[in-house]
Amino acid sequence: MFVEAVNICRSYQSGKSRIDAVKNCSFSIAEGEFLAITGPSGSGKSTLMAILGLLERPSSGAFRVFGRNTETMPADTRAKLRNREFGFVFQSYNLLPRLTALENVELPMVYAGVRAGRRRKRALELLDTVGLADRGTHFPNQLSGGEQQRIAIVRALANGPRLILADEPTGALDSEKGLQVLSLFQEINQTGRTVAVITHDEEIARRANRILRMKDGRIIADERVAHPLTRTEASTAAQPLRHPGLSGTASGEAAEHAARIGGGDADL
Repeated sequence: MFVEAVNICRSYQSGKSRIDAVKNCSFSIAEGEFLAITGPSGSGKSTLMAILGLLERPSSGAFRVFGRNTETMPADTRAKLRNREFGFVFQSYNLLPRLTALENVELPMVYAGVRAGRRRKRALELLDTVGLADRGTHFPNQLSGGEQQRIAIVRALANGPRLILADEPTGALDSEKGLQVLSLFQEINQTGRTVAVITHDEEIARRANRILRMKDGRIIADERVAHPLTRTEASTAAQPLRHPGLSGTASGEAAEHAARIGGGDADL
């Protein structure tokens, strides 16, 4: 199984109180799925996403990714796995303001040890796939929100990850730009990558082919979507990927941390 969780829990201590953010959640994710995790604020969905991305360990229960147990996995192994197999996208883009768009896309490849010439070529190709090849020398404050999020998405693809995790990726965008981003995720999923998106928006969730619904830290429903809304229904004005393959061989300060969650040599 691609991802498997068995009775995982995640608790935090806050003063003298214990907060049970995730409670006895069991589920699996098959390779190639497009999964939405939805629920009200405080339902535990962001904590569950952090566990999925190996950013946090469950307090109890078993969690496996790509057939590997993670409970006792060393920190450096978890970091390498994040860097090579996971791509992360966030609501606030988390681009480094002091780096250009091109340099931001290159960053995960820097941590992966990809040589300069190869990562520059790869980053240029990725920017071109989302129609932003002419924005490579621009800094984040020179770009629109939609452009920044598209750059964040291709940065997540830089090392060719098997699993894309997105936490409220359209939350900071207007409706039109949000739908463009959703169209990108649907196209990425069509290339065979597994995509998991956290959202509180039901319309966004209906773009996925499966929905996990959470409340009070528990999964209360696991629904298959018989007829997900299509990319055309998502947005008639969406900017398509110019090269749908996007496979590549090389794969989010707040932003540098976001880029390094895919790599680095310390557990986060």
